[in-house]
Amino acid sequence: AIQGSSSNAATQTARAMAASMTIDEDLQSRQMAVYGRESMQRLRSAHVLITGINGLGAELAKNIVLANVGSVTLHDMHGATVRDCGSHFYLSMDDAAKGTNRAAACAAQIQELNPGVAVKVLDGPFPVDRLQEWTVVVAVGMPLAEAIEIDQICRTASNPIAFIRTDVRGLCGSVFVDLGPSFTTLDPSGESVKSAIVEHISVSDDGKCLRVGTVDDEPLDFDDGDYCSFAEVKGMEALNAYGALKINEVFRGKKLMVVAVPEELAPSLAGQAFESGGIIKEQRQPLTLAFRSLQEFVNQPGDLWEADESKMAPAATAFEEEFLSVMGSPAANVCYGRSGLLHLGFRALDEYVSSHGALPPPADAAAADELVEIAKRINAASPPEAAVRQLELPARAGVLRQLALGAAAVLPPMSAIFGGIVGQEVIKAAVHKFYPIHQGFYLDSFDCLPEGGVPVDECSTAAIADAGRYGDQVAVFGTSMVEKLQRLNVFLVGSGALGCEFLKGFAMMGVSCADGGQLTVTDDDVIEKSNLSRQFLFRNHNVGQSKSLSAVNAVALMNQDLRAKPLQDRVSPQTEGVFNVPFWQSLDVVVNALDNVKARLYVDERCVFFEKPLLESGTLGTKCNTQMVLPHMTENYGASQDPPEKEAPQCAVHNFPHNIDQCLVLAHSEFVGNFDTTPRDVLEFLAKGKEWVIALERAGESTSAILDKLRGDPRVCCGMAGGCEDVLIAERSSTFEECVGWARRKFDSYFRNRIEQLLHNFPPTATTSQGVPFWSPPKRLPKTIHFDAKDPLHMQFIISAANLRAFMLGVPTPATCRDAAFIGAMLESSAACRPRAFTPTDDVSIETDNKEEDARRRAAAGASPEKDAADVEAAVDKLLNAQVPAGFSPKPNEFEKDDDANFHMDFISSFGNLRARNYSIEEIDKFQAKIKAGRIIPAIATTTAMATGFVLLELYKQLNALPLEARRNAFANLSLPGPRILLTEPAPCAKIKSGQRWDPEMYMDVDEVAYPEGHTLWDKLLVPNAAQMTLAGLLDFFKSTHSLLVTELALVTADGKNASIYSATLPTMAPKNEANLPKRLAELIEEKTGRSIASCALYPLNHIIFTTLDGDDVTAAKVVLQM
Repeated sequence: AIQGSSSNAATQTARAMAASMTIDEDLQSRQMAVYGRESMQRLRSAHVLITGINGLGAELAKNIVLANVGSVTLHDMHGATVRDCGSHFYLSMDDAAKGTNRAAACAAQIQELNPGVAVKVLDGPFPVDRLQEWTVVVAVGMPLAEAIEIDQICRTASNPIAFIRTDVRGLCGSVFVDLGPSFTTLDPSGESVKSAIVEHISVSDDGKCLRVGTVDDEPLDFDDGDYCSFAEVKGMEALNAYGALKINEVFRGKKLMVVAVPEELAPSLAGQAFESGGIIKEQRQPLTLAFRSLQEFVNQPGDLWEADESKMAPAATAFEEEFLSVMGSPAANVCYGRSGLLHLGFRALDEYVSSHGALPPPADAAAADELVEIAKRINAASPPEAAVRQLELPARAGVLRQLALGAAAVLPPMSAIFGGIVGQEVIKAAVHKFYPIHQGFYLDSFDCLPEGGVPVDECSTAAIADAGRYGDQVAVFGTSMVEKLQRLNVFLVGSGALGCEFLKGFAMMGVSCADGGQLTVTDDDVIEKSNLSRQFLFRNHNVGQSKSLSAVNAVALMNQDLRAKPLQDRVSPQTEGVFNVPFWQSLDVVVNALDNVKARLYVDERCVFFEKPLLESGTLGTKCNTQMVLPHMTENYGASQDPPEKEAPQCAVHNFPHNIDQCLVLAHSEFVGNFDTTPRDVLEFLAKGKEWVIALERAGESTSAILDKLRGDPRVCCGMAGGCEDVLIAERSSTFEECVGWARRKFDSYFRNRIEQLLHNFPPTATTSQGVPFWSPPKRLPKTIHFDAKDPLHMQFIISAANLRAFMLGVPTPATCRDAAFIGAMLESSAACRPRAFTPTDDVSIETDNKEEDARRRAAAGASPEKDAADVEAAVDKLLNAQVPAGFSPKPNEFEKDDDANFHMDFISSFGNLRARNYSIEEIDKFQAKIKAGRIIPAIATTTAMATGFVLLELYKQLNALPLEARRNAFANLSLPGPRILLTEPAPCAKIKSGQRWDPEMYMDVDEVAYPEGHTLWDKLLVPNAAQMTLAGLLDFFKSTHSLLVTELALVTADGKNASIYSATLPTMAPKNEANLPKRLAELIEEKTGRSIASCALYPLNHIIFTTLDGDDVTAAKVVLQM
């Protein structure tokens, strides 16, 4: 009995451990898209100790718990204070009044972030004797001597414990990372694995290298020094089995590469010649790094990343000889960089604390002078390669002085930035992925301070005490900054991941927290389970609720003074009645927290029109960027955009896929076609009959497209009907058994019949007109798949397709609708599930990537590429004669990737993998298919927090009215060495000047007159009293007031087209001109656009063209009617 009990206990323990390692993919999908399943499982075995739970400590705890580690232990020896409430978002004023231990006060709320992570609390002395319980130790606010001792214990443990020391001191922050004497990162970059299709391979004369060429339509992203492997190569099969080979050189537009041949491989390749085929794939190589102790780092910091090179010493920015002598070595940034100067400053700060037992008091000039002297003494004793240069310059010494003056403050934006950076370092240490900080990182934002300095009385001891929770901000910026923040009228667009972080930052900073302040938050989305892993204001009970309302309710608990108004309206042209002219005019600043480009562009356009500052940001996995759009200072967001993603040609998707992405594109397309588009088409036909077809023709739909909707495309359906005919006649299903039969026949249609037809048209021996084998790279010769009920992938397709069909048709499903054995038996015994014979035909045209070849083949086969209108008539008549049951109403099914019970991803992943199997393409699991087909944007809490921190720093600058030289856009990638953070001055807005300019539309230089001279996108030509003005009056106004002639004027109609209302150059417009000139502008606008402008105080004329009185072309500022 005792033995049985022990065995049962062991079993229960094993089950508990297995459960703790299980990843909830619905919850963690966005994070898994960044780290991958294996890394997420490693995170579950990570146990993190955070000591020092101030504002930065709270940020770290939040980010690490959301990352889904095994456990987080919070240790703190301090009671909460009122000033803590200005950066620690989980401390209340009641906690401060009671002096509750900071770790104990916030543990329950930290735990709520992720019930799957064990959150524990420690108080009392630091647990030196228990360090082996944790895999990562993070020290916040730990004195240097103690940190050196702890670091030494961690790095010399039998299993080294990662040790990270970090602090935020006013507008400065520091990080030290020690991952032990030898740490291996398995994937230093974390980027997608590179691959390409081989076109040819040749061996050099000496046999020491290969020259590899790839197909033209494949982007080749390999770089010198990468490692690669080969597969599917014919004629040089030894390459397929070898493994990783080093790429020595990549050139000619990255289409050719030189690959080293190891000595042991050379004999196997001797005498072999490349025949065909081949896939080249990157082999990511692990990287082992040696970390030094904290003591060694303090004395000799080594490599330090320079986030803002404009802040380096003058000798560096001027590229003087003394800097050039060390440029490229670690000494460059240590001696001349801002990072080296800050390293010295933090050393001096540690010594000051050691001597005084406390940080320098806020705004204490004497303490600041003392710290500068300490720094100079340390620097004088440093070796040349670690000594800071040009410290005698006032600007360089002033950095140290500012560090001392604000050292006692913890500011919310800096906590957010370093909470993101250090949180990511914890994850790197736990999962051995990405490039860790090696070993220090420093950052400051002293350029946030007002140009004339902070008045002494505004940051006095009394002023700080009176400021309460905002005391730390007063210590750095003075009382006037807090007053400005509290009175701000802010518009936050979006309350998802970025929005939650912004709301937290606003609450901590006091934004819109007093009379006169207003924070408007809008988001038309509702909370989904997958949001909970990074949108930290939401909990399980919020799923299905409004994001903006839930976020505002949650953040109100952090600061009850916050004046926040939640809305559920999307910001778009359709809601300009909600977000009207008075609304936009009342704003002080707009903050975007959006996840799509279209919405960003619209908000950007509104901000430019109303001349409002826009603080923009976005994230993608470990990457983030911020952009400051400032009236009359910078270019706007829409001035520069990323190029559109390259889409695969349709012929590749439908007939010649060569990667899994193309297979999944077709899978998604077929899901939408079968279960969303087709039922909608059926509903339209049942409601309107032939009139629906006539409406399609009037809308410009081609005959082929209409036939596809009515009866399907035989090139796709292959043995089955499609479109409305499939639902109403050929495969009208009323039982689940018939739905299973439809799925079974669809299987053959997609994965056997379609391939048979393709190979009938293009046999394996087919050649092009040039005599080249048709099935040459990137084309892959396919093979048919015969259904096998014992194959889980086959059954996954049948089960998902049958259930989706049943849902669409309103057919009841049995309790066993997911049971493969039950469905298999049905397939075996039911006549309704029988497959049908299929014979390829000669009259099916299949398009390739060569239009001339397609035309030649159609002519040879006698196949017509165009469908006749008579075919449409016949298809309509057939459907009209269908016997449709009364009340028949198929239900469209919109794609939803995040519900694993709805069969959507089961269908798409099984379809995509079966399609891949047709073409011998590597298959992927369901989650990977979900990431790709669902176009899931990788997102993690660390990057999000850091991005918002950078934006909030810019808010300080905006309120201090700082010049463009002080503003910064940020780009960061936390997966790369450094971490790779780049802060740059925003691009100034272009000034339009008279003269010759390049016109990209005309593709030539044109001479134009700028009006007004030197205007920018922010400038406007205002037309006053336009409500009663006629078109003739408008022409007279510009002629008399601006000496400009209006030559063209058009308005945008409701369907997005341009409707000309005046043209001085087109003779055909003369009658229309005569009719329109006496009309009021308001009347013309309402007539052409269908939009009432009664409540519109400002109306832009976006399509108006001028010339001078002499006839010269004019580039004018935006024209706006003041109605």
